[in-house]
Amino acid sequence: MVNRSGKTESVHFRRACPKFLRQTFHEWAGHSIAFCDWARVFYQQQKQQGHDHHAAVRALAFKWIRIAFRCWHDGVPYDDTRYVAALRRHGSPIATALDAVSAPK
Repeated sequence: MVNRSGKTESVHFRRACPKFLRQTFHEWAGHSIAFCDWARVFYQQQKQQGHDHHAAVRALAFKWIRIAFRCWHDGVPYDDTRYVAALRRHGSPIATALDAVSAPK
């Protein structure tokens, strides 16, 4: 939540939430950087935009939450190749960067 008044701006951290779940997603996203190529690319993009480590991991955790919800809603297991294909279909900058990283040198 952001409060603005004139030239002053302050950002407040949401405290009324399930803290164990929030921490779980944060840790899941942090560990996924080492095992998932698109997650690593997304994290690196966040860092290049000037976000610190925890802000980048929180942004990645938000993506994982959306993916997990969609898998639950559709009743299908997560498939990394399916997700990357969807990124490519939609012209995501993550897919473009992922293709550049995996291109033969």
